[in-house]
Amino acid sequence: MVESPLHEPNTDDRHLELQKHLDPIPGDLIDEFSKAGYTTLEVIEGMRDILWNRRMAFEQNSGSLEDTSILETVSERPQAD
Repeated sequence: MVESPLHEPNTDDRHLELQKHLDPIPGDLIDEFSKAGYTTLEVIEGMRDILWNRRMAFEQNSGSLEDTSILETVSERPQAD
């Protein structure tokens, strides 16, 4: 179950609160896919690509961003090292 945010929008506390709630989810996914035979790096890169594609689709469909303060510093797709 997802808990409602305790902090005001556009604050560091709210961002950290969200990260705290989200953090276990990718960890569980990585573990499950690793058990199935994928490498951790494959899973992380796959998740990164999916999230990037969803973000691009959101931007194209919405015409504007809900919170540009977070996205202003990102100018191009993240690349694997």
